[in-house]
Amino acid sequence: MGSFFTYLCHYPKYYYQKSIPIIRVECLSCGSTHALIPEFSLPGTSIGTAEANEYMYCRQNGVSQKTASEIFTTKGMSQRYGIRFEKRMMAARHKAMALFSDKKNILHNPLLLFNSRDESTLPAIQLVNYQFLKAGYNPLFFSRRNILRVRENKLGKGLPLNKGAIWSAVEILNSS
Repeated sequence: MGSFFTYLCHYPKYYYQKSIPIIRVECLSCGSTHALIPEFSLPGTSIGTAEANEYMYCRQNGVSQKTASEIFTTKGMSQRYGIRFEKRMMAARHKAMALFSDKKNILHNPLLLFNSRDESTLPAIQLVNYQFLKAGYNPLFFSRRNILRVRENKLGKGLPLNKGAIWSAVEILNSS
């Protein structure tokens, strides 16, 4: 029992200095569009999810910003990339605190999830995004939109957010 998707377009995304193809599909049931991004690549950035999680683990455990940024500079990113990345993480934290005012809720300060390296769970970024989805919101970290409540129905079909998207004919993909 799989869902059916229509291929909409594909476009390039950088993973550090390497260009990787991203496919955008549309769900034939609800009309939502989704970018199929490999798990190793962090949406909206040119970095990897493993490096992002490692950076935040280091920072939450007292490692200096300069030392933690070596995770990115060894992959070819600028020395200031860690600062920009951390600002995005802090902005996400403030959104979470506004949505979940109960300090006992782990989603109130999701950066605390970066304090440990529990190998039995998802990496912290994916875990927080999953918990936000379970709570009825779109992902907190590296989503293309502001925090929105997930609605049952989506009206209309929007244009792709990526201006470099290459559109082609409709193909039905069976995800089962």
